[in-house]
Amino acid sequence: MAHPDLVYVTVVTRSHLHYAAALADNLRAVVPAAQLVCYLVERQVERGDQLPSNVTLLSVSVVPLPERENFLFRYTAFALCCALKPYVIAHAFAATGAAVVVYLDSDLQVLRDVEPVLHGSMGEQSVLLTPHLLTSGSERGGLLSIARAGVYNAGFLAFKRGYHTQQFLSWWMNRVEKECIGDPYGGIEYDQRWLDIAVGMFPYIGILRHPGVNVGHWNLHEKAFRERPDGVYVDDSHPLYVYHHSGLTDDRVSKFLAANENEIDGWFVIKRSVEGYRQLLQAKREQYASNAGYSFGTFADGAPITPEMRELIRVGRVSVADPFRAGPTLFADVSDQELVELYTNRPTYRVENFMEVKGKLDRLKRHVVIGKVIRFWSYWINSDI
Repeated sequence: MAHPDLVYVTVVTRSHLHYAAALADNLRAVVPAAQLVCYLVERQVERGDQLPSNVTLLSVSVVPLPERENFLFRYTAFALCCALKPYVIAHAFAATGAAVVVYLDSDLQVLRDVEPVLHGSMGEQSVLLTPHLLTSGSERGGLLSIARAGVYNAGFLAFKRGYHTQQFLSWWMNRVEKECIGDPYGGIEYDQRWLDIAVGMFPYIGILRHPGVNVGHWNLHEKAFRERPDGVYVDDSHPLYVYHHSGLTDDRVSKFLAANENEIDGWFVIKRSVEGYRQLLQAKREQYASNAGYSFGTFADGAPITPEMRELIRVGRVSVADPFRAGPTLFADVSDQELVELYTNRPTYRVENFMEVKGKLDRLKRHVVIGKVIRFWSYWINSDI
């Protein structure tokens, strides 16, 4: 590949290759010369010749990783894609010679050439992040959910070649090497929460506050959309550049929105745009359908790998150079109680388990007969219920 000024990067497993193909189509439609480097989280690259011509498909096997087999083993597919971000970004700089690398989650839709926005926003900064929220006073569901997920969204990131970017990527690599899990009540939301800390540590990180970049379910409530002949605009004056289809389902804008929120009249422009993307995605899904399983989902002998096994490797309870070849017997001395405690000790598990139990108890309290028993018991015997 020639040395381009800018390349786009994404990370997918085989099951999400159709998302990368849709992203490539969107990119080519608005920036014909745009190059997308897609890192496939599989042992080998398959069907790369069928991807759009503007895509370079690489197996994650080309990316330098610490304790490679342990790294690939310790995370579920989603967590692994998150943990790989700083590594593939660094590799993209080295492999392409690009001046700027833009990371995109595969479920993003690029509607306009975003390079002018980046050029105008980056300036002296080496890294650009996009915040989840841009306005105050209209936070859907309160700010705590955003605080737990992270101030910044890790689905859209821009980097300028240089020492400062290398410094930040090295720091981020060290964080996610073994601490890239979903435990928001415990202070970790995969790769994303680390960005909150990074902003205070690295003065060359800039914040891209353009209302039309990285729009998603988390900030739809603070925007108004209007369709014009040249595309969709946000709040009348800002072109919509990048939309994030996080949580997209067959019948909803996002599974992370309540059913009534998916029907807000003011979002009809977005819903129409989403429907077009959904149709494209379905066509790509049919084109890239595969019966092959996830390469890192089983041991070398074909036995399935459980999340508990991955966690044992991640925390160092079990140590071996190549867990995939070692097989399930590697965990033979681990008791069932120890496996359970791996998750029950996480704050998020305890909170979610409490909420589930509380929900069941609340439903029982509304029961005609059982509710009377519970109220009698809580009044006369144990008021803690």
